[in-house]
Amino acid sequence: MGTLFKADSPEPEELKATGLTIPELKQTLDSKNIEYPSNAKKDELTKILGEAL
Repeated sequence: MGTLFKADSPEPEELKATGLTIPELKQTLDSKNIEYPSNAKKDELTKILGEAL
């Protein structure tokens, strides 16, 4: 399954966030100092990350 984003996307790593695992999403949120519920499901984490970018 390939990415839907073009190679010249401005923030390709962030845009591919939906393909991350839950631990990877949490690590990304932590690295950006973004708070999230500890029991959040993957779709919630993806939404939080998307809104923060």
